[in-house]
Amino acid sequence: MTMGEMIDRVDCLCCNAFSREEKVGWLARLEWMLKRNILDTHEEGLPFREPGEDVPLTAPEGFEGMYLHWLQAQIDLHSGEPERYNASISLFNTEYAAFESWYNRSYPPKGAGRFFW
Repeated sequence: MTMGEMIDRVDCLCCNAFSREEKVGWLARLEWMLKRNILDTHEEGLPFREPGEDVPLTAPEGFEGMYLHWLQAQIDLHSGEPERYNASISLFNTEYAAFESWYNRSYPPKGAGRFFW
């Protein structure tokens, strides 16, 4: 799924007045967080691509909810809806943790298995 497809999906689910560029920026921020906090801590793994509207999202199929709840949380936050934001970010955190756990099980972290005396 690309950023553009995710934005279209969220726009169908959530009425909002935010521009497409703002949503691309929010998703790009998440992609860079994934790179810095998860991908870069492993020797090899999923490829990282410079974020853009037509670029596939980093997380594979099955983790779309992470992106969906991230965008919903950003919409809620910037709309001044704290209760909705809290619910959305909680759902995002659950999805993010699931992705992180899967990634850690699937790809060896940097330095794993290299113990020298």
